[in-house]
Amino acid sequence: MDAGNNNIILFKEQVMSKPVKTIRVCNVQMAIWENKNGEFVTQSVTFSKSYQDKDKNWKNTSSFNYLELHYIKMAIDEALRDKYVKGDPDEKF
Repeated sequence: MDAGNNNIILFKEQVMSKPVKTIRVCNVQMAIWENKNGEFVTQSVTFSKSYQDKDKNWKNTSSFNYLELHYIKMAIDEALRDKYVKGDPDEKF
């Protein structure tokens, strides 16, 4: 199998995987993902925003206005408070 096919398979796996937790604040959504790499498990987050276009079709974007940055902060605060995101924030790299 050549590298091009591996990239396609990897992309399909990423699209089909589901976040371990989703937090929504107004129209902003934060998804928490777990990434397993051998014996290590790491987490990452993504943010998206839902909106309706001029034809009333629902769309998603990763572009945010100033007010929505506060929604992102609220989602992060909730994730940290409820320990959805694991790890020690004081850990040295």
